[in-house]
Amino acid sequence: EDLIDISRRAQDVIARLKKEDNVLVIGHQNFTSALFHFSRSENEEKFVRFRSEWKWERGEVKELMVLADPVAGNLISFVRHGESEWNKKGLIQGQQPGIYLTEKGKEQARKTAQELSGKTFKKIISSDLERAVETAEILRQELGINATVEIWPELREWAMGTSETKKIKDIFGTEKFPYDGAAEKLEAGEFGPNADNPTRLLARAEKVFEKLKKEEDVLVVSHGGFLGVLEKFSRDGHLKDLPEFFKTRKDPKNGSVMVLSTERLTQDKDTLDTWFSSALWPFSTLGWPAYAGASADKPDETPDFKKFYPTDVLETGHDILFFWVARMIMFGRYATGKYPFHTVYLHGLVCDENGQKMSKSKGNGIDPLEVIEEVGADAVRLSLVIGATAGNPIPLGKAKITGYRNFVNKLWNAGRFVQMQMEDVDVQTNNYLSLMPESLSEKWILTRISDVSASVSQKLEKYEISAAGDEIYHFVWDEFCSWFLETQKVDKNPAFLYGVFLEVLKLAHPLVPFITETLWKELGPKDSFLIEQEFPMLKFKDKQAAQLFASMQEIVTEIRKVRAEKKLNPKDKISVKISTGHTATSSALQEAKEVMKVLANLSDVEIAEKVSKPERSAMVIVNGMEIFVEVPFDSLAEKKRLEHEIEILEKSISGLKARLSNKAYTEKAPDQLVTQTKQQLADAEAELKTLQGELKTL
Repeated sequence: EDLIDISRRAQDVIARLKKEDNVLVIGHQNFTSALFHFSRSENEEKFVRFRSEWKWERGEVKELMVLADPVAGNLISFVRHGESEWNKKGLIQGQQPGIYLTEKGKEQARKTAQELSGKTFKKIISSDLERAVETAEILRQELGINATVEIWPELREWAMGTSETKKIKDIFGTEKFPYDGAAEKLEAGEFGPNADNPTRLLARAEKVFEKLKKEEDVLVVSHGGFLGVLEKFSRDGHLKDLPEFFKTRKDPKNGSVMVLSTERLTQDKDTLDTWFSSALWPFSTLGWPAYAGASADKPDETPDFKKFYPTDVLETGHDILFFWVARMIMFGRYATGKYPFHTVYLHGLVCDENGQKMSKSKGNGIDPLEVIEEVGADAVRLSLVIGATAGNPIPLGKAKITGYRNFVNKLWNAGRFVQMQMEDVDVQTNNYLSLMPESLSEKWILTRISDVSASVSQKLEKYEISAAGDEIYHFVWDEFCSWFLETQKVDKNPAFLYGVFLEVLKLAHPLVPFITETLWKELGPKDSFLIEQEFPMLKFKDKQAAQLFASMQEIVTEIRKVRAEKKLNPKDKISVKISTGHTATSSALQEAKEVMKVLANLSDVEIAEKVSKPERSAMVIVNGMEIFVEVPFDSLAEKKRLEHEIEILEKSISGLKARLSNKAYTEKAPDQLVTQTKQQLADAEAELKTLQGELKTL
């Protein structure tokens, strides 16, 4: 790195440190010297000299005060004098003359000069007391300032009256000088008429700041107590509650540096208190108070207020219930005569995936803009809605958000499939759309979307938003995409497919508005918006078709299970025989025969009241019907497979028995673990018995 690189990196770290408070930084010698230098100066060339004189032992602690960026005024650096002879002896100095620095105090002054070496000063201003003047002179020489030290008597330490020259312990009962205790005694006048009081200190502080406003690039040397007075005045503009200020202020060490602005920020009087203005929000945004002057002769000039106030529901976090919500209710009632909303829905706190509150210090927060850029806004919405119940924390992690992106992709791909089926249809006319079901699957899906729409509407009216979102999610994925779209590859009906897909978009729109609006723009009626459409309110019911399709689903699911259990290749076609036990059921299932063949990848399906059992087959029962699934058989391969699985199980059983026969394990291991091992052994032995029986039969 060159000096510019180092400077930029240091400034970046310093900018981040300005947002921190009371932190411990573990650093390296070279770069930490850059932090100290560039926190006070932007001069890269002076850093070379600063680094050559920089000393930092391994494990040594140095304090670096990183100040927030100034808003206004001239920044002045203040230094407390080095350790004096009376500091060392524990005596109260006040304004006593003839007190000089110890050798330690002189070294402190030289270290302060090294700390300030990257900054440019035109002159040094000091109190007239010797310990301050001596510190100022060392700083002047070390910093290479030509101008002589300028003396300002106003910078003296507090006048401590009758307590001066006495031991700190005798007056205050402590070894260390207590600034808060001294301030209390000064306010009470306990040190006699010659001691300082808040009025005198305030006058001195005002005079110092008025004079400093005319200065630029100066270094001021003063005393611990009076520097606290200057800091309090700079911050608050007064010295009220001075003892309380010193209780919370960290006492400055000898030779320490602080920076203050010569101008104090004042609050703009022409403003509303944060919560007061927030309380007005429901109606002040709609033209209030202009509407208050409306009358019969003078029509209401704010139609927005008339149309949108009061609103219906306020959705917010529980942590501001009394800060904001209660105020909106009271102010709304007072100013307009109406409550601003009839219902308040309180959401929970968004936490990380472990239930911990997100915070910068923990580093467990998620930047929604970054995640939206990565997975889309709809996936983020889904992760916040589903699984979030009113008032309870909402655990959120990137894995959860990314998982919901799959749903958005699923819906998008469904739209592409529908679009392909509509290639030969003019989608901008109205004669293509149909919600008149013909096949079994069409009657089933229309029944299901009618039921789901009604159920979701009820849940939303009860503010069961998560449950409503979960129902929409599973209907779209598990029923519409996984089953109905597959049936459309056999029983093609583009007009019905198109009509029902538009209803699905309406249903899913509250949950995933962006993807659904985009699909509507491509597939929906010309010059229309999905957000303007009515929520699905279909009333179609065909109970028999719904039950029959549900039976067909169970049959296909069981056939797929047999394939998996028998380790049959999913791509190989197999035949199935179904014995229904009822002629009517057989006739009804015939309608689903072709769909079943596609969904279960079957070569043939025989459906009858009674069928003959195939020689090589597996049987499952669904709703009283016997389903015989042909199992292609290779006796040699099956024998080899069974023997291999038996060998693996026997080794596993042997190991489990050895573990349980070991007293060290059964006596020292947790009871839960021992019980788990016993259950594993029992399961393995049962499975071994089954496999041995199959091998014997073979």
